[in-house]
Amino acid sequence: MEKAFEEKQRFADKTVMLLVLIPLLIFTVIGFTTENLLVPAIIGLCLVFTAALMYSLELQVIIDKKGVHYKFFPFHTTFRLQSWDDIRRCRVIPVNAISDFGGIGLRYKSKTVGYIINSKFGIEMERKNGRFIVVSATRQEEAAAAMQYYWEQMHQ
Repeated sequence: MEKAFEEKQRFADKTVMLLVLIPLLIFTVIGFTTENLLVPAIIGLCLVFTAALMYSLELQVIIDKKGVHYKFFPFHTTFRLQSWDDIRRCRVIPVNAISDFGGIGLRYKSKTVGYIINSKFGIEMERKNGRFIVVSATRQEEAAAAMQYYWEQMHQ
């Protein structure tokens, strides 16, 4: 059993994308009807950048015999590895992006770093240094089974 779990998630919340794109349309119309084009152009470019960033978000998670690999594009261009030797405890937890982390994306709170897309569950890794990493996961049963399998392999 080489790769027990592999998942790729993209941000695809149409409501949030509309909330970004509708003001873009409004500022485009305002920009064409006003003499001062600088302010609407700057706001419009910021909205385009925000929409492009949100659309490009992609989280990949792999659980294998080495540990939990994750890559959160565009913030990471290569996989990060939390090896089983560095993990004190690993489990699947319920995650609410808004109430737990204040939104989606790369999120920080006290001793926790969260890589959150649009998911109701996350893989929580407590590292031996006391810090936590939470990576969102949509297929929680498969992730939990893979973690349990490799955890038992490492601790026999």
